Amino acid sequence: MHLFGTSPIQASSNPIQITRSTIDGETTLHLIFPRRVGLAPPSYGYETSADLQQWDPAQGVTETILSSQNVGGVQIDTIDAAIPFPGATIDFARLRWLGP
Repeated sequence: MHLFGTSPIQASSNPIQITRSTIDGETTLHLIFPRRVGLAPPSYGYETSADLQQWDPAQGVTETILSSQNVGGVQIDTIDAAIPFPGATIDFARLRWLGP
């Protein structure tokens, strides 16, 4: 089981859901995904980009556990990672595995 709690040898669909919200003119991108319990940053991180070429660590990210469940004997949390998009300078975000 990896970050998403999926099989390393069986293909599966992309488990990440993406939504965008705007409150009082502030836009936030939400990455909603399954995460194996006990696996937290610095194993993975969030990055943002204006052009899909230059990626920088996302600032001000908050993670909320939406639910927990047991999948195949492994505890999995559903995470909502809220990534603020200040102004019009950021258009893209990604979840990146940092290791080990």
